[in-house]
Amino acid sequence: MDIKTRNIPTPAADAPTTPSASARAPVVGRFAPSPSGRMHLGNVFSCLCAWLSARSQGGSIVLRIEDLDDRCKRPELATQLIDDLTWLGLEWDEGPYYQHDRLDLYEGALRQLQDASLTCPPIMEDRSTGRSLYLRQLRRWMSASMVSMSPPDVGFDASFLPAEQKP
Repeated sequence: MDIKTRNIPTPAADAPTTPSASARAPVVGRFAPSPSGRMHLGNVFSCLCAWLSARSQGGSIVLRIEDLDDRCKRPELATQLIDDLTWLGLEWDEGPYYQHDRLDLYEGALRQLQDASLTCPPIMEDRSTGRSLYLRQLRRWMSASMVSMSPPDVGFDASFLPAEQKP
């Protein structure tokens, strides 16, 4: 759908193209909902903003389903989100890409960045496995430790934690 056919005036769509503007990479908008329930106004607004921005500049839209959390690994909810977007007329050019299907791509990209020394060192590391602990994992561990589970062997300064939560 061409944004100009909807009679929505946008400065970017009506601006004359200059040599530097035409040499730029094409605009790609992304909408990446988490399938944790029905589509809500926040989802619709975010999608509409990305859609309008990309379309007004002659760009494309990518739909990526954020299904990495266990609570979001529900295909029926992803299907429902896709159906809702279709009903709203907010179509996409690529995807839907499901995050859980692309983990190998992300691992490969991370290795390339690490090999080029373009990553920051991990904040914390699990000494038993050598794997990085990220904030989400730390929060899970902190929640679990509050119910008397033994904490993992982590290498970080835990002095900020209350005594009952220290490793």
